[in-house]
Amino acid sequence: MEANYERLFKVLPPETPPTYLCERILRVVEQERTRQRQVRFVISSFSGASSFVGLVLAIPVLMHAASLRGFSSFASLLVSDGDLLSSHLSSFALPLAEALPGVEVTFTLFLLAVFLASLKSFVWNIGSVHFFKRHRVQTHQ
Repeated sequence: MEANYERLFKVLPPETPPTYLCERILRVVEQERTRQRQVRFVISSFSGASSFVGLVLAIPVLMHAASLRGFSSFASLLVSDGDLLSSHLSSFALPLAEALPGVEVTFTLFLLAVFLASLKSFVWNIGSVHFFKRHRVQTHQ
């Protein structure tokens, strides 16, 4: 039976798909890629803008918490009198660490990381869209 199939396939011409099918598949794939780029662009834009607004709102909260806990007075001493700091470093380090507003610093650093990641994604998406448009113009000429 296998021999019959082999002879049949040798006699029959090979099946070729119609050209419009390949063009249609490529067009659908291109439309999907374009949609994915647009979605990534919108998401990175929204996350970047929202994290920037969050940073703008979190910095005054961080400054207020630092002034309430006395961290700003320790920091000013750190900047103004370096000799005093070097001579009493062991007794100065623990109160400085206790005065640090940990939750506010952590939240601000988290927002900064989200902002930088979304900025990186935004720039990458703009670059890929620009490259794609330039590449598409060159290939279709």
